[in-house]
Amino acid sequence: MTNLYTPTEQAILCDYFNEARPQKIRDLDIYAECAGVYVHRARYSDEFELSNAVARIALKRIQNKLPVWACIDKDGEFVVARVYEEHEPQGAELLPLYLFMINWADSGPGFSWPESYHLVWLPGFDRYVVTASQDSPDCYGFEDIAIGHAPFAVDRKQLAKEIIRGWWDSQYQNNDQAEWECLFGTGFITSHEAYAWRDEVWNPIELEDEDG
Repeated sequence: MTNLYTPTEQAILCDYFNEARPQKIRDLDIYAECAGVYVHRARYSDEFELSNAVARIALKRIQNKLPVWACIDKDGEFVVARVYEEHEPQGAELLPLYLFMINWADSGPGFSWPESYHLVWLPGFDRYVVTASQDSPDCYGFEDIAIGHAPFAVDRKQLAKEIIRGWWDSQYQNNDQAEWECLFGTGFITSHEAYAWRDEVWNPIELEDEDG
């Protein structure tokens, strides 16, 4: 896999997928600064440090297409909340599949909380990863995190649905998160499908009544 990932990236993915590292990278420090992606320390807890590194590996090709909060400061300077990284071209280009983007809520005029989702196939590990991207690191300490993974599946929509629904359900159950308000865009997943997934998490009783 040396033609696909740097040694550090390979170690990161092994750790994330709970696979044994090859002997040559068994003791490699994934937090040490190096070429390619390495694990960044979080400003809050370390909960998402590894999943952020995985997301950065998966999404490095499309950084400029991800949500970003921006403004003009008091000095007239253009400021963005997202950190962009430069990477050397890798042996195989990863091709993130855009699923859709939600808006969790509007906390004020011009202040939304977008979250976009991508499905990415990681060759060499033969796994799909689903990522969630926000426009700033305010919520999780990072803009991008991997929220789940699964082996190859013919039905990619069902795979994405199970992972994203699980992510939403964890937010609802653990943080009492209210349902997201609206869609900001759709891709591989249609508007009808996205709203149906939302209802399955936050409004299951209503769905049962309709079916009855």
